[in-house]
Amino acid sequence: MANNKNLKPFTSDTAKENGRKGGIASGISRNKDKDFTYLIKHIAQQELTDEETKAELVKMGLDTDIRNLIIFKMLEEAKQGNYKAIQKLFDTFLAVDYNQLQHSFDLS
Repeated sequence: MANNKNLKPFTSDTAKENGRKGGIASGISRNKDKDFTYLIKHIAQQELTDEETKAELVKMGLDTDIRNLIIFKMLEEAKQGNYKAIQKLFDTFLAVDYNQLQHSFDLS
């Protein structure tokens, strides 16, 4: 049980200070997320160097950037029955929650 004698009530000054600290930390976190997103987009736009994989993507009519390679590999995994790859494809590219879709067709 708490000892109410030792508790100090928040004052407007301490609330302002704590809010300020939280705002600064939030800004730093948003900047890190923005930098990470930029880095991922930059890497995804780079051209592939593996000629065999490039040829596969060209044969399918896709651009030869890393982003398309990632999608291609996810599709291969999904075809082999990888549940996480299937779920990610549904969530990312079809904007459908796979779990809700699965429950709507529940035949049990």
